[in-house]
Amino acid sequence: MRKITVIGLLLGFMLGMGAIVSVSASEPAVVIVNGALEVDSLSVHQLRSIYLGKVQMWPEKLKVSPCYISTNNEVGRRFFKSVLSITSEKFKKHWLKRVFSGYGSAPKALSSPRKVGNFVAEHPGGIGMIPQSWVDSLTGIKVIALGSKNTF
Repeated sequence: MRKITVIGLLLGFMLGMGAIVSVSASEPAVVIVNGALEVDSLSVHQLRSIYLGKVQMWPEKLKVSPCYISTNNEVGRRFFKSVLSITSEKFKKHWLKRVFSGYGSAPKALSSPRKVGNFVAEHPGGIGMIPQSWVDSLTGIKVIALGSKNTF
């Protein structure tokens, strides 16, 4: 009887670990811009410059309007870690300094891919990131390449 309980516990643990792995498997994310922008790609350096406020205008002389999915979302956490290479706490401190020094306004933190897509579509200079699976359900946006890749 004891062997069955131990085997059952081990099996349950292994199945549970499989469930954790499948939940944490990351879906590819893409960078999107307003569909009217004449940009097809950005380097990671250019994207960082936009999100840190160093670049504030598109070549078409439109104001850059960045937004991002909050770090409560896996895509937001990955964006900060792998693309911006900064923690969300350092990002917030960076923007507090810039805002209080009069150097622009911080990118908008939004709670869902739909809100990011709508924001980007509604702002002529809009830029954001969403899970790749959301692209076909949104209008007024286009996916741009990030360096030599289309996803992150």
